[in-house]
Amino acid sequence: MVPVRLGTLSLMYREFCGLAFDEAPGEFDDVRWDKLGIDSSSLVQLISPKTESIGAEHSENADDNPDTDDALRELSQRVRPEIYDALKEGFGDDSMLCASLWRSPTEHDPRYQESLEETLNEVTADKADAFRWICEGMYRLEPFY
Repeated sequence: MVPVRLGTLSLMYREFCGLAFDEAPGEFDDVRWDKLGIDSSSLVQLISPKTESIGAEHSENADDNPDTDDALRELSQRVRPEIYDALKEGFGDDSMLCASLWRSPTEHDPRYQESLEETLNEVTADKADAFRWICEGMYRLEPFY
């Protein structure tokens, strides 16, 4: 599950950047899941006990097991709330989480030069969209399928 969490965290950051910095929106396929060393047989074992949400869509398969991408999507969706909770706890609250993510670009980006106070107190439309998304639990932006 650690590689699934890592890939999901990467996806969540890309989604934030899409909202906050008007970058290309983060999509599930942008994550290099294949580079995370996830064994497909392990995915099926992890997903098998709880396939209700995707199992019906795959009943045409002879073995009734979701494929690797479907299993990754399902597991990624399951770990999002725990990642959000961990980030929120680690940064203290939604405001600090948003400010930290906002200030994450490289030193060559003007946002990097903003003080924490400026980041928190100078509201822009992009900041507001990103902050709202964080406050709502960093839900998945991309449609599930």
